Amino acid sequence: MRDKRISVRHGAPCRACKQMIPAGSEAIWRKGYGIRHLTCTPDGGRPQKPVQGRNSFPFDYAEVRDTFQKLVDQGTLRTKVQSNTRVHERNLETWQRDSSWIGCTIQDMRDFIANGYRVAGIEDLHPDLVPVRKRRRLKFDEDGELQVDLVASGFDYPFLQWEQREKKPGMVVNVSVDFNANVSAQVIRDYQTWVARMLTALENEGYDVEVNVRMGLRDTWKNSGTNDVLIRVKRENEAVDFSRWSAMFSPGGFRMLGFTAIVMAGDREGKPVNSSLGSATSSKWGVSFDTETRILSVNCEGSRDFPAARMTDDLKTALAKAKG
Repeated sequence: MRDKRISVRHGAPCRACKQMIPAGSEAIWRKGYGIRHLTCTPDGGRPQKPVQGRNSFPFDYAEVRDTFQKLVDQGTLRTKVQSNTRVHERNLETWQRDSSWIGCTIQDMRDFIANGYRVAGIEDLHPDLVPVRKRRRLKFDEDGELQVDLVASGFDYPFLQWEQREKKPGMVVNVSVDFNANVSAQVIRDYQTWVARMLTALENEGYDVEVNVRMGLRDTWKNSGTNDVLIRVKRENEAVDFSRWSAMFSPGGFRMLGFTAIVMAGDREGKPVNSSLGSATSSKWGVSFDTETRILSVNCEGSRDFPAARMTDDLKTALAKAKG
């Protein structure tokens, strides 16, 4: 079969090594097989086991949200690995007992899921730093190209032509959310709220963003090594209002929705998850932009205070780089 080199539009796992291929990266596509890294071999069409590095476990936000809601509604969940049912139940007991460590109550999270986590956007981001670009769009026009299928269906205006419309460039926003148990809920709240404000500002200014959450974890189950639990919150060109997914960035987003996804990852792998859910692999506070992939990376750190002003300065620098 013929291999085709493509640019990945939406992040997806490599069929060979199971590692995540970020949006904007170059990859190899093969009909009937899927995509893989440029350096990976399909091995006769069967995915290969990763030799080293991080394992990725991608989920859609809606999948995690629905699992969380079933857990709080039913009080338990049936899992593939029996012990993971108990881990879900322990998480629920923690959410019910101590909202001060979680960041919000279960009812708060229900409200955020239903109505969104609404915050004001970050001010003075200089949105004009990223120029508007021309994009083509099909429209009906008498001088356009005749569409035979529309003629056959009896359509009154079977002509289409391209017109130019203005749109800001798309952008992938990858947000790291991984904190150890000794990090206070206030630090997580400050960080999550800042991220929500950043995304609100980008959405309000008309950027077509893809939003992903990454939780880097170590020792989530026995001999698990280092894993990335990925939550695909919003895809590029997806017409979804911010309120429908902003709960992921609410004060309790990490220790409620994030914890739910971690147990889901272990169960998908067929492994019993440790009750501690493992340890975080967060690095340093910072925001950076990759001009080749158009990926805006937001990184967190398990520390006493969240440096909001410095992060905003980093964001402005990243958006200035995006213009180049």
